[in-house]
Amino acid sequence: MEPKDKVFWVALGGSVLAGFYFLGGHVHETTAAEPPPTAGPDDGDPDEREKVPEVPAPTPEMPGYDDVDERTALARVIRSEAGSHTSEERLAVAWVVKNRAKRRGTTIRRMVCWPRCGKQGRERPFSSRSAPRATDLALADTVLASAPALDPTRGAWDAFEPALQDKLVAQKHPGYTKTAAQVRKDWLEGSDFYGTVGRWELYGPKRRKTQPPKQTPASKPATVAPAVATEPRLPKYGPHNV
Repeated sequence: MEPKDKVFWVALGGSVLAGFYFLGGHVHETTAAEPPPTAGPDDGDPDEREKVPEVPAPTPEMPGYDDVDERTALARVIRSEAGSHTSEERLAVAWVVKNRAKRRGTTIRRMVCWPRCGKQGRERPFSSRSAPRATDLALADTVLASAPALDPTRGAWDAFEPALQDKLVAQKHPGYTKTAAQVRKDWLEGSDFYGTVGRWELYGPKRRKTQPPKQTPASKPATVAPAVATEPRLPKYGPHNV
């Protein structure tokens, strides 16, 4: 499926543009050592889900759950996932993370920094391994304070980069077996395509299908009788009026 839609970006005002502008775990210039995610947080080998990996102790670079707040957790994801991206893509990162946490009924902090911050994985849909910068914290503040009506992704909760996905599959990168076309097919079973932003495709909750109005027979135009010229009716004068 080749998407043709484009996301309509809502103007967020000078505060967002000044602070500026999915994408779970992709390779970026600032985090090149970290591989991007597989097709989605719920995909993968079932046998892998049964393995309980060791959880490293928190460190200053990878703080624990108790060492971060909601703002810092979101800012860490922005830096980890989109540190070298455009302002539009960075804004999309922040909103997708916010929407995903809402979908899960949890906090961003719990979703990406439990039991500590770190790279993307099955239980951590977005990487939080990189320490945030001032610009990341400013953008996190803006998104956390914004109402859903200002969400330029219109509620998207997932995204991926098709070109990168196909590249990693071709390179036989560990954990990457699905092409971009296969990822789309899987995601569209439970989500809708929400358009693109930069190099990313966005996906979100299924939207209600609207039914076209029922077709009714065209009503016939009313028939109007043509005007007929008539003589004015004069009063009748009887003999007594002569």
